[in-house]
Amino acid sequence: ISLWSRPPLYLLSPLVVQFCVFFSLLFSFFFFLMIRRPPRSTLSSSSAASDVYKRQYQRRVRGSWVRHATMRAAIQRTAAACAVGTACTHPSQAECKPSRERSMCGSMAYGAIAFGCVGVCGRVFYEVLKPLAEDEHQWRMGCDLCTKGDLAAALVHPKAAAALGHVHALSLVGQMLFTGQGADVDIGAARTYLEQAAAHGDAAAHRHLGLMLVTADTGSDSKTEQAQQHFQLAADLGDAASQHNLATMFHEQQRYEDARRYFGLAADQGDPDSLLSLGLLLWQGQGGKTDKGQANRCFQLAADQGSPIGQRNLAFSLHKGDGIRMDLSKARRYFRLAADQGSVDASYMMGVMCREGEGGPKDSLAARDRLQFAADHGDVDAQYELGWLFFHGHKSETSQVPPSKRKAQQYWRMSGVQGHGPSLDALSRHRL
Repeated sequence: ISLWSRPPLYLLSPLVVQFCVFFSLLFSFFFFLMIRRPPRSTLSSSSAASDVYKRQYQRRVRGSWVRHATMRAAIQRTAAACAVGTACTHPSQAECKPSRERSMCGSMAYGAIAFGCVGVCGRVFYEVLKPLAEDEHQWRMGCDLCTKGDLAAALVHPKAAAALGHVHALSLVGQMLFTGQGADVDIGAARTYLEQAAAHGDAAAHRHLGLMLVTADTGSDSKTEQAQQHFQLAADLGDAASQHNLATMFHEQQRYEDARRYFGLAADQGDPDSLLSLGLLLWQGQGGKTDKGQANRCFQLAADQGSPIGQRNLAFSLHKGDGIRMDLSKARRYFRLAADQGSVDASYMMGVMCREGEGGPKDSLAARDRLQFAADHGDVDAQYELGWLFFHGHKSETSQVPPSKRKAQQYWRMSGVQGHGPSLDALSRHRL
């Protein structure tokens, strides 16, 4: 009797089934590692879409739970995520893991079928994990369209993912409806999406619910308290923007110690506005002891990120040697960087330094142009100094400004009308 005349029962032995399942899961795991690299984002920092995408795809998480746990623990964790309809919410990695775990769910589901995990085991595994793979697929399609700048088309896919319960999709759709990106502003629908995402611990959703309450402009103390609660929840989840907003509210309430703590948390994540605010608190000694050295380090970090206020504040410290070693060359460089971004105070100081040759060579035309920019923006000191520049004229090695009493009179009168005493004295002394 041929062995093939009856079913090959030896193929159904527990050892063979376990062998097939093990290698199908192993294949799925390596398939997940190949596809887990997310697309790069090119969104601007002011985009509502980038608010979620940049944090999810550009923030580097130290290590992956798959690399630090056994395969059995990984499967148990994934199964638990499937059972409750959400993913891991560990505070430090809550915004990155849902996408990674759902990607793993999808790769396991399709990999199990593709590699040949046949029978009831493979089919059940596929049916359980397929929904999580679908909402992740829609989410990633929305990511791709957003990086291309097509927000109207991109909104369709996060909506589909949100309908399947994807937490970040719920948050993103709410943000886009709140800001009117990709669709008309719809505060009611935005609140619905954001509340669902916030219920699953999404920090950006809490932040935008807080912003929604703050911008409602009702003047109600209860609305302010609710907004502060949302900012508090998002800040405790590590959201830098919410930490900054919460610290700002504490500062307005004169709770300087709390403000200093939350500005510090946001500054640790490199937020330039928080670095500036923390620097000012350290400089003035609010919420703790005065530390001008640490304040200048905060200004330095903000300046290196292109903040004109940070560049101006650091330049003043370098110019005076206040809390830092005096360095006129660096001061002139930072004044120039801030002036190029439209800082009136920096333009005035840059004009004076170019006229006097501080931190670099004298430059008559640069001094005139910098002082004129500040004077035209209402700086009375710049109007006064520009009046003297035109009254006497100025000559440097590379350029020259001829004297002009008419222009000197014009700028002294501009500052004199504002009650600037030295300008009025100059007009009286020279009978202009």
